[in-house]
Amino acid sequence: MQNIAKKYVSENSFDGYEVDVRVHLVPGLGAHKLERLEPEHLEAFYERMQFTGPSASR
Repeated sequence: MQNIAKKYVSENSFDGYEVDVRVHLVPGLGAHKLERLEPEHLEAFYERMQFTGPSASR
């Protein structure tokens, strides 16, 4: 994110993206190497996100 997104988005957007990555993506998908990430991993992640909902601050 530092190398790409920070150059193109506002500071507020970047801060929100950083939280989303740290709080949701890394815990939800971080155990899988990117080259081995399967559609089933994403489907399970999306299902968990729908069940638990967004964080209270968002």
